[in-house]
Amino acid sequence: MSELPPNQTQREQIIEATLEILQTEGPVNFRLQALADKLGVTIPALYRHFKDRNDIVRSAYVESFTRETEAAAALAQYLTEVEFSGETLLHLMVEQLSQLNSENYKRQRLTRMEALATTTQDEASKKQVTDLLHKMHLTATAAYDSWQRRGVFRREFNPAAFSIVSRSLLAGMIVWDMDESLDVPVEDVRQVIEHILRQFIII
Repeated sequence: MSELPPNQTQREQIIEATLEILQTEGPVNFRLQALADKLGVTIPALYRHFKDRNDIVRSAYVESFTRETEAAAALAQYLTEVEFSGETLLHLMVEQLSQLNSENYKRQRLTRMEALATTTQDEASKKQVTDLLHKMHLTATAAYDSWQRRGVFRREFNPAAFSIVSRSLLAGMIVWDMDESLDVPVEDVRQVIEHILRQFIII
């Protein structure tokens, strides 16, 4: 087996391989030997880049969360630049939120939960995740503020407050993920979401 030289490229390779394993095995079943085998290196080679197993898992989840935040920020920025009516905005938001029960969104929520769980014991990682959460809040707030100025979002509501409430919808979806006994049709959830959004968007 080869040894990984201590540079950023090799560190990124370890993180990528870790994320692939975590997607199928989860953090509990994650094994360093499986990671080393996947990369074709020895376990000691991994320690040239990370302190221990937990450091590898934390770094991988923070990286995944960073990518998710950047993608959300790019989408929000795009939506502040294009012109659309209130009806179009309502349709876009309802369709987006209606997909929250998809496997892709479930994986994203699971990643966020695990990232938060694995970073609580490490101050540096905890700060990274906290900063990312704050960035997501500022990005959403800026988008809502932009929509207010363009006349498609009601001005009597605080954009920052709406950012918190709308993101709480995402957190609430975790209940749907974890409790398999909840047999709620997606269409029913969609109707509730649309009713709520109609209170904020000017049609």
